[in-house]
Amino acid sequence: KRYPIKNSTFQNRAFNGIVQYKTIVIPTKQPTPRPTRRPTKRPTRRPTPRPTARTPPFRIKMYWQRGYFWQESYREYKYCMECRNDCRASSIVHINYCGDKWKQKFVAVGNTLRPAGDRSLCLTVTGTSERYPIRLYKCGQSGRTAKQQFVGLKMNGQRFELQPKSMMGRCVSQLHHPKPYERIYPEQCFKTRRQETTYWVKY
Repeated sequence: KRYPIKNSTFQNRAFNGIVQYKTIVIPTKQPTPRPTRRPTKRPTRRPTPRPTARTPPFRIKMYWQRGYFWQESYREYKYCMECRNDCRASSIVHINYCGDKWKQKFVAVGNTLRPAGDRSLCLTVTGTSERYPIRLYKCGQSGRTAKQQFVGLKMNGQRFELQPKSMMGRCVSQLHHPKPYERIYPEQCFKTRRQETTYWVKY
C-alpha cells in the first residue's frame, strides 16, 4: 500500500552491488512575487456614525447658584427631572425634589435621553408650552425621531442648557421659579435665562 509523501521522497542508488535508498527533500513552493489579492478600493464595512456605548445612569438637576431667588427664598431646593406613571410610554416628564428614585435616573445614548428603567423610550418634544410637555415615546418611532434629539448635555459636572436639536434657541425648562411636579418643555432661551431656570447639571 502506498502513502502520499508531501515534502520528501526516496531515491535509490547502487553501492557494491547493493541497492541503497536515501531520502531527498522536495522544496516547497516559492512565494509569489506579488500579492495574490489586491486591496479593496473601499472599506468592506462602513464605520458606525457614533459610538453606541451607553453612559451609567444619572440624574439631571436644575442648576442653582448663590443669589438665585426662587419662590421668595435664597435657599436651594434641589429639583430633578422625573418621569410620571412608572416611566411608561406617553408618560410626562416633570421636575420633583431630587432623591434616590429610579424614576429620576436617565442615560444618554447618542443625542437621546432615556429612562434608565426602560431604554427603549426616549424623551420626546410634543410642543412648546406647559400644555404640551416633554413625554416618553418609543425611540426611533416614525415621525418622532427628530424630536428625540437633544444637544448641550455635559457629563463633567458643568452647567448646561439642554436644547432640542430641531429647535435651537429653545431651552428645556419649566420657565418660572420651580415647584414640584411642574412640567418641562422647550421654552425660548431668552425667557428661561431671565428667570434663572435655563441651566441643568448632571447630578
